[in-house]
Amino acid sequence: MSHHTDGTDGEIVTYLRQTYGRRLPGLTQGSFSFSIAEWQKWLPGTLAPGLLRLPEELDGTVSRESLATLATLASNDLGRKRVLLATLIWGRGRKNQRLLPGHVAALSNPALGKALRQSARLIESGRPGDAYVAWQVAHIGGLGEAFFTKWFFAAGLRGVPSTSLTPLTLDARVWLALGRLGWSSERASGFKYSRTPAAGYCAYLAAASRWATALSTAANPVSAEQVELLLFNNAKGI
Repeated sequence: MSHHTDGTDGEIVTYLRQTYGRRLPGLTQGSFSFSIAEWQKWLPGTLAPGLLRLPEELDGTVSRESLATLATLASNDLGRKRVLLATLIWGRGRKNQRLLPGHVAALSNPALGKALRQSARLIESGRPGDAYVAWQVAHIGGLGEAFFTKWFFAAGLRGVPSTSLTPLTLDARVWLALGRLGWSSERASGFKYSRTPAAGYCAYLAAASRWATALSTAANPVSAEQVELLLFNNAKGI
């Protein structure tokens, strides 16, 4: 893979500013339309009614705002499962039907409630690395890094300490963009990602935060979330 920078913050920030600077301040998460009937078909009747009703409650559209509302209201296991389901709908896309069996298996996993409860508590207390490890220990099949970090992002919409790292999604598209920028989680964290992925995840969050700060101006502040969205949207073009 050819790299556009040497992977250092200075070169990455310069490249992003020169290539995408005008777009960054206005980047927002869009809403997503989905098939209510498709999700109702796949969700097993053994799930709680509050989960089964959610696709219809969302009225076929899910957005960052709806995730934030659900996260703010989530005060128990069912509430957190509703946030997760909305996140899965939001993140699956329109054509990835192959992901549905794994999502359904995860929603039916008896260990899910505890995993969501623990990870949400850690995210809200500003400990995304510990949340990552706790999720790994829980062994919730059917949800890889791309989706459980989406859950971290959604859980963080409830609020995190102002001094902590913003939990962000880390999926294949973001990894591709990071690689094209020459960024290395091993170089940034000091650990091999295959052995200590939580350290790599936190290194990515820290990098996105630093880049956002460097790309911000008084008139046009940039958030770490906008940096992640830029990487996701332009993964193949970076």
